[in-house]
Amino acid sequence: MKIKKYPNFLSVVTVVNFAAMVLVTYGFGIYLFTALAPAMMQDIGFSYFEMGVITGTTQIGFLVFALCSGLLTAVFSVFTIMRFSLVVCALSLGGLYLANSVLAVGICLTLLAGCAASVWTPMAEATQSLLNAEHHGKALGLMSSGTAYGVFANSIIINRYLEVQGWRTVWLIAFVSAVALCVFTYFTLAKVQGRQAQQKTVSTKAGPRVADIFRSLPIGMTTIVVCMMFLNGLACLPFQTYLSSFLVSEHGYSLVESASAWRIIGLVGMVSGFLMGWIGDRITIRGALMITYLSLALSTSLLLQNDVTAVSLFMLSTFFGLAFYAIFGLMPAFMSQQYSGPATSVVFALGNIALGLGALSGNYIGGWVKNSTGTFYWTYLIVLVATAFAACLCLFLKEQIKVHNYGR
Repeated sequence: MKIKKYPNFLSVVTVVNFAAMVLVTYGFGIYLFTALAPAMMQDIGFSYFEMGVITGTTQIGFLVFALCSGLLTAVFSVFTIMRFSLVVCALSLGGLYLANSVLAVGICLTLLAGCAASVWTPMAEATQSLLNAEHHGKALGLMSSGTAYGVFANSIIINRYLEVQGWRTVWLIAFVSAVALCVFTYFTLAKVQGRQAQQKTVSTKAGPRVADIFRSLPIGMTTIVVCMMFLNGLACLPFQTYLSSFLVSEHGYSLVESASAWRIIGLVGMVSGFLMGWIGDRITIRGALMITYLSLALSTSLLLQNDVTAVSLFMLSTFFGLAFYAIFGLMPAFMSQQYSGPATSVVFALGNIALGLGALSGNYIGGWVKNSTGTFYWTYLIVLVATAFAACLCLFLKEQIKVHNYGR
């Protein structure tokens, strides 16, 4: 008889620990580099072209690590993959503190992006071993908001140390924080695995081969999930990339005023993941996903108005913050309820690859459309259409819990 996994104190601490891992790997990665890039370019001596090459290689690192981490769950424990990824993340942050060449910066950032993927991809499967399905939305929603907490932490560290002590001190603080989290994570996950071994409820070592997992996946539902992840990237990332430019160049806002929109987005994002996850646990994940797509559509529609007033800007920022951080927690929450064991991580890996390809496609198409038409209007219309398609696919998701054990 399977013992029910209630959200006891250790489970809650572990979920918070996972959120902190997302904070470090995502928040202290490319987001921190973007803020520090001007100072680093001046000291190390690299161009905007080289910066573009670096950000491109980070995307490749994310896609490769997402695939590899998903497949490796058929060989190693998900906790082992997450711990190893966090250690590599810490070493990469230390490397950025010491970096004196653009090559060193590029290697460290590529590894950071990869670690972000290899930490996040196994979390849906890891959540299965901690909590019952009715708590997956809240847990993964909180984890998905980790990026927002990371960006908030970045702003505090940068404001305090950048001008006085320089960019290397900022990377040093990030490195020390990551090392401390590594130590805490080691003992926390060791305690979790010890308790699971005692209860004998979960096998954290893989059973089936990778080929067997792929053959056993339900093709229809898996295709829908992967397509939705692609559309999420196609819609959300260009919205984020071009928002400030659209507000400044076509709606008459200043850079300071556009920055206020990002503050609202960040503040809403710090609570939206957990909030929408809680709603998903109560009304089904599919219902919560529909709310997030509605929020994203409303935000885009407000931005497409001829006159974006201060009230409209506040509303569209709130709606986007609600959707952006929540949607990336709700998708793995749905996967954790529909798949079991390594199959969860494999599907999530495929979804993350699709997400990355959607983001790359969306950013490229958005920039090309802007250059061709002279306006971001059509770029955001594409965002709206992609959101509508994702919402339509969401209607085909199964509401009931149907876990596939794949012979385990």
